Parts: sequence; C-alpha cells; structure tokens
Amino acid sequence: MTATKKASKAASTPTQPKPKIVWKGNREYEHHLFFLKLSECKKNVSWRYGDPKIENIQHVHHYHSKNRKGKDQATCQPIAGHFHEVTMYLDDDGSIKGECGPPLKKHDKKMLNGKYKKVNAAVTYQTADPEVKITDTHTHEVEYVHSEVLSANRVLEKQRQDAARFKAMQPEGAQFTPAPVKEPLPEGSSVVEA
Repeated sequence: MTATKKASKAASTPTQPKPKIVWKGNREYEHHLFFLKLSECKKNVSWRYGDPKIENIQHVHHYHSKNRKGKDQATCQPIAGHFHEVTMYLDDDGSIKGECGPPLKKHDKKMLNGKYKKVNAAVTYQTADPEVKITDTHTHEVEYVHSEVLSANRVLEKQRQDAARFKAMQPEGAQFTPAPVKEPLPEGSSVVEA
C-alpha cells in the first residue's frame, strides 16, 4: 500500500470515542452551603428528671448539601440537641433555595426482634403533669450562601492547609503531652482519699 492509500484509509475509518475514566479520588461534586437563620428553640435546662425547666434559646444551623466524601446529606448540623431536614429546590428564576422542616432528634426505637434502631423523632418535653407534653415546632428561614465544586483531593488538601495553619498558631516549642496513665494498684491494696 502506498502512503496516500494509508492516509485515505485512516481518514475513512471512524475513530473510537475515548472512554470516560474517573480516576480514584478525582470525582468532582457540587457542594451547596446554606445558613439557617436565627430562631428560638425550646430546651430543657433542668438537671432533675421529672422537673423540667424549659427555656427558649436562640440558635442557628448550617446545612451542607454533601459531606466531605461527596454523599448527599438530608439534615443540617445538630445544635441544642436537635437538627432539621432541609430540602433544596430551584426557584422560578433559577436561583437555589432551601426549605427547613420542624426540629428532630435521634430516638432509640425498640424493634420487634428486641434490638434498638435509631430513628428521627419530634422534639418533645415531658412536663410535671404526665398528661402534658411540650412540642417544639420552630423552623428557620433558609439563606443560600454559595456553591463550590469539590473532590476528595481538594478536601484533603484543604485539611492539610488547615493543619499547617493551626500548627503555625502554636507557640514555639509547644508540644502535646498526654495525660499521665495511672498504674493499676497491687492486688489487696486500697486507696483512701482525704
């Protein structure tokens, strides 16, 4: 075959599309940050069981649409013993919005097989009267903050930068010293505290 026949044959052969390869640690994902604005929740600040002292506490939350591994998250960060389910949606003009549900907490539910399973439950407080319960139903106004494209490598690099920054903040020569480990007492001896 001559050079012109080889060139014409190569031009007429359809090129195979390259496979789309995602290298480990390089998968990118969109992360959206939301701020759940200031609101009041009910919190039991009593130390005694059966004698509740319910107070209103002001608080805020942050909601990340993805965790650091790129998995979807349905709830905001827990504050004051509760969290909220947050849903994202697009407005008519294409802007990103969020909506917040009532407060929830983790509750151990006994299953039929006798084991316990953690489930989301409404936030309620028992009063001195066993017939009366106080239910917290507050919600938050949700504000969209920003979005960014992340990958596992970018998150790891940010963590390294933070670690270096925190290390630079430490006083020079400061070292971490672990708490002393107490030796077990010899058998038959006892300790008398003054």
